[in-house]
Amino acid sequence: QASFTNSCVVGVPDIAVASTVTISDTACGRESSRYWVIVRNVGAGTLNISSANITAGGTWFSKTDDSCSGRNLVGGEPCSIGIRLYAPVRGSRCPAEYYGTLRIISNDPDEGTVYVNLVGRGI
Repeated sequence: QASFTNSCVVGVPDIAVASTVTISDTACGRESSRYWVIVRNVGAGTLNISSANITAGGTWFSKTDDSCSGRNLVGGEPCSIGIRLYAPVRGSRCPAEYYGTLRIISNDPDEGTVYVNLVGRGI
């Protein structure tokens, strides 16, 4: 007599995102065009993105759109986060290079917190 056991293999989520976003030169006293940070689940399990926030460089960079925070992404599904650079008026802080960090927190088992470097230049 044969015996069978039902088993279910649960997939693992896997976040994929660029490590750096470089915003093109922005005139002093102006705001850049919106740049998109694309986040994708390249795993087989559901990726839950709990938050996406700028944790460094908030003086220069702002999050304008966020279709990722609070989302559950199935395998292959993307979401996006809009980022802008504000180059201050010409003077002691412009022209200059600006650096920031976007932190994305998810349930990815080996990359639960991912940091995206934000780079821009005021001219």
